[in-house]
Amino acid sequence: MNLLVDDDASLRKLMRIILAAQGYEVVEAASAEEALALSAQHDVELLLTDMRMPGMNGKELAAAVTANNPNVAVLFVSGVIDEDTGRERGNARQAFLQKPATPDALLASVEALLRS
Repeated sequence: MNLLVDDDASLRKLMRIILAAQGYEVVEAASAEEALALSAQHDVELLLTDMRMPGMNGKELAAAVTANNPNVAVLFVSGVIDEDTGRERGNARQAFLQKPATPDALLASVEALLRS
């Protein structure tokens, strides 16, 4: 199962539609806190998360989810590139995708992470 987290409902819906059209099972969360609850209820294979959200940010969420399950791959999706975001690229089970991303770029990133 793929867990999609973004405080922007329209972007979440668009990414869910793109992923579901390719057969991916997707559960959505509007906040990191909601995502943590869902990650405890589901077998998460991939976490797709916005970097900047109210409350807990994407990096903090990824750390919390992977602390409980180190096999979870993480795709950070953000419109902002900063020094901390760039560091995530060094981990084979983590990747960064800049907003706005094309459907092809989203799918390629997801497929690459799930194969790693």
